[in-house]
Formats: sequence, structure tokens, C-alpha cells
Amino acid sequence: MNSKVQKLSKKAVREAAEAFSLQYNEHGALPFPIEEVIEYGIGIDIVPMHGLRSKFNSDAFTLGDFKEIRIDDKLYTELPGRYRFTLAHEVGHIVLHREILERQMLRSVEEWAEFHKSMGNAEHRELENQADFFANFLLMPEEQFKYILQEKLPEIEEYVSGLKKLKTTKIEPSRIFDSAVNRIARVVVKTFDVSITAAENKVKYAPEFNRIKLLIWK
Repeated sequence: MNSKVQKLSKKAVREAAEAFSLQYNEHGALPFPIEEVIEYGIGIDIVPMHGLRSKFNSDAFTLGDFKEIRIDDKLYTELPGRYRFTLAHEVGHIVLHREILERQMLRSVEEWAEFHKSMGNAEHRELENQADFFANFLLMPEEQFKYILQEKLPEIEEYVSGLKKLKTTKIEPSRIFDSAVNRIARVVVKTFDVSITAAENKVKYAPEFNRIKLLIWK
């Protein structure tokens, strides 16, 4: 199977996500209306599928004719944040990897599984990372995310300084770090309707958060 994946910078993926958002969510509604955009904007049905994760180790896949995104039914019913991120991830594939999907014309989950097996590890990782970055930028736009950081970082600095000054107990820096990340991530979850895991990853790798890391480990 010919599945050559073009390498893309994070900047290129971010620009693709921003262009998509501008086209389908021009007023910048938050949280991003991912279901409505998929079903009514680009005209793809979202179809819950039983056992997709347990049998095929996949959260979702897109048919090669772009008529359906099939997604594990437990995400749909039990994990709303991950459900939204997974949908945005699939949109990332549609936007960034459309030519690859068109060439494969996947018609079933079995064909999807075979396609992924045919890829080398590095190529598969590149494909999935690009879709993850796209989902990240689409659901948690940089401008609004940075605004949250700017609002919360002074409070977090005060919180971290207070913990480090405690005389009664010694708190490991890693625990302070995790707590600081979580305090901001909870605001991110409420704003963007994403999972706590996606929010924490966004916070901990943000360049603006480096000043908190320096404060914790100095």
C-alpha cells in the first residue's frame, strides 16, 4: 500500500487547523462545535461502533469515501472529552492526509487495521502525531489558551511559592509540578471541553509554563 506521509512542522499543522476553524467556525465559538462542523459543515456522519477499541485498539477511523467517521461507542457515551478530541483527530486526518485516505479507499475496520499494519513505525507515528497536533490546535486555539495562561500563571506562582515555604513537611517537586499543571488544566477543560489529559499535556509543554518549572526546581 502506498501511504507516503509528508513531514509537516507544527507551525504548518497549526496553520491548517486555524484555516479550518476560520472556514467552519468563523465567529470563534468555544468550545469548538466539533460534532456540528463534522455532520453539517463537511457532511460526514458520526457512527458509534461497538468494540472498536477492545477488538482493534482504535478509537476511530474514517471511511475512504469520507461519508462516515466510525468511533468507539464507549467514547461516545462515557468519555466526552476524549470523544471530542478523537473527532478532531479524525478531522486532522481528513484535512492533512486526504490524498492518502483517497488512495486507500478504506471500507471497513479490517481494511483500516491492515493499512496501519502496512506502515512502518516511524511513518505511522508521523501520521498520528500530525492528527493529534491538529486536534490540539483546533480544540484549544493558541490565542485563547495563552490568555488563560496569562491569567492563571501569577496565581500559580504564588501557590508554588507558598508550598515551597511550608516548614512542616517536605513536598517533592514533581508533586508540586503535577498540582500546578492540574490547577490550570481544570480551567482549560471548562473552557474548551477537552479531557483532563489533553489539557494537562497542553499546559505542561507550553513555553510560557517554563517559568513555573524554574520556580519549582530552583
